[in-house]
Amino acid sequence: MGSRNLLAILISMKITIIFLTILSLVCPVWAQEENPFKNLDYPELQVAPRASERLAQMAQLEEEQKFINQWPMLVSGAMTLMAGVQNQGKYKDTNPSDSQKRDSDMAYNTALGVGSAWVIIGSYLSFKKPISSDLGDIKKISSKDRRGDLSKERAAEELLERTARTQSTLSNLAVWTNLGASIYVTSKADENNRVYGILAATASLLPWVFPSMYEFNYNKHLEYKRKIYAPLVWMNFDPHQAGPQVNLSWSF
Repeated sequence: MGSRNLLAILISMKITIIFLTILSLVCPVWAQEENPFKNLDYPELQVAPRASERLAQMAQLEEEQKFINQWPMLVSGAMTLMAGVQNQGKYKDTNPSDSQKRDSDMAYNTALGVGSAWVIIGSYLSFKKPISSDLGDIKKISSKDRRGDLSKERAAEELLERTARTQSTLSNLAVWTNLGASIYVTSKADENNRVYGILAATASLLPWVFPSMYEFNYNKHLEYKRKIYAPLVWMNFDPHQAGPQVNLSWSF
């Protein structure tokens, strides 16, 4: 029994030596560096571009592009509005009853209201410029020392997250309300004007197909932060077990 344990230990040590040799050949930097983890830092300070730099770029885009930043919401709302306008006063049946007229008018007025609301909301966001209006508060945070630098970047990330989530919520609401209103109009429209409701229903999906720059930049920022640290793999030997162990740790 003792000779078997000794043989198992020798095999484990041999495997460990081979693994470490291969690792040193594949990663010569790790083999040469005395402490390969000494340069690790807060992800907020290592990511490039930093959150504050990304905010400055987005603020510039808000100033230059204005309505273009909200074009999916504006177009979807405008198409719903157009569907309501084009079908107003027109009925599916040749001689509709009073109840049929009321139902049709309700559908058209719903499209008018929903479409107008999203055109107004999209225009408001274009003029408000969510990033530019709050960027001044971020710039006021002193970054003369490490603590201030970290506070500034975390505040910048909070602004990125807040604007992205607000935009995502509004985009989802725009899709569902415009889609519902356009389908409602289509169901009440005659054959000649039904195409406007179909076009509006298709355009209502634009905020999903083309995410806003707020959502895109926040997701990219998180993606770049995740790429800073790689999985750490190392060998471990437990004398109470027959063979070596391979450990995997993902730190972020």
